[in-house]
Amino acid sequence: MDDRHFPNTSWTLIRQSQDLADPSAMAALNALARAYWRPLVVFARSCGLDEARAQDEVQRMFESLLSRESLRTVMPGESRFRAFLIQCLRNTMVSSHRDESREKRGRGLPHEALENHDDMLAAEEERPERALDREWEAEVFEGGCKRLGEDAMARGRGEVF
Repeated sequence: MDDRHFPNTSWTLIRQSQDLADPSAMAALNALARAYWRPLVVFARSCGLDEARAQDEVQRMFESLLSRESLRTVMPGESRFRAFLIQCLRNTMVSSHRDESREKRGRGLPHEALENHDDMLAAEEERPERALDREWEAEVFEGGCKRLGEDAMARGRGEVF
C-alpha cells in the first residue's frame, strides 16, 4: 500500500498519546485512531480480508496498542509511524490466524490426558501389520547379532562378544 492513503504523521498527537496519565492522552489516541482507521482497514483488505474482518483486525490492533502501551516505543526520527502501525496490524493478523488455526486443530475440545496409554499401545500391537513389522525387526536384529558374533569369533574375541 502506498503512503498517499495514510494521513501526514502528527508527532504532537503521538507524543500526547504516549502519556496515559495525561488527560489529553485519550483524546489524542482517539484522533490517531480516527485518522488511521480507514487506511489500516484498506491495508487489511489488500491482504485478502473482507470488510468486516478487516475492521475487526484493526480494532484488535488498536486494543493491543492500548493494552501493551506500545505507542510509548515510537519516537520521531527513529521510525516511521505508518510502518509501525502496519507492522502492528500484520502482527495482529498473524496472531488471529494462529489462534484460528489452533481452534480448528483442537475443535475447541479440551485436551485429554493419555491415562490409557497402555491400552492404546495394546491396540496398536493387535494390528496384523504390527505383528509383521515386529517379526521382521526380530529377524533383522538376530541376523545382525549372528554376523557380529561370527566376526568376533573370527578375530578371536568370541568370549568378549
